[in-house]
Amino acid sequence: MDVNEQKNGTDIPDLPDFFKRMHFFFYGTFSAQERRVLNRYIMAYDGAVEEYMTDKVQYVLTHSEWDDNFDQALSDNTTLAFIRPKWIYTCYDKQKIVPYQPYVVVPK
Repeated sequence: MDVNEQKNGTDIPDLPDFFKRMHFFFYGTFSAQERRVLNRYIMAYDGAVEEYMTDKVQYVLTHSEWDDNFDQALSDNTTLAFIRPKWIYTCYDKQKIVPYQPYVVVPK
């Protein structure tokens, strides 16, 4: 192998980009370790994590049950999906995007 190839990283395969054009927001309590892992998975597969609830956010990751704040957020952005973090782990395990519907948080 050519030394320049090794320096440029051309021998390292590209990661899949199944979170491309997806914007995520964390809501509620996450341990520092879990937040770090989720951030890493999302960004590694070309997704974005927003620090604030902006118009770009499509997926809200949460361990919480349905919350009045979710109703308010939906009134501002009707395309939001409130998802359990397990969806991110499942996508990572399968190395592809899987349907998020089984992981959706819904009103009781």
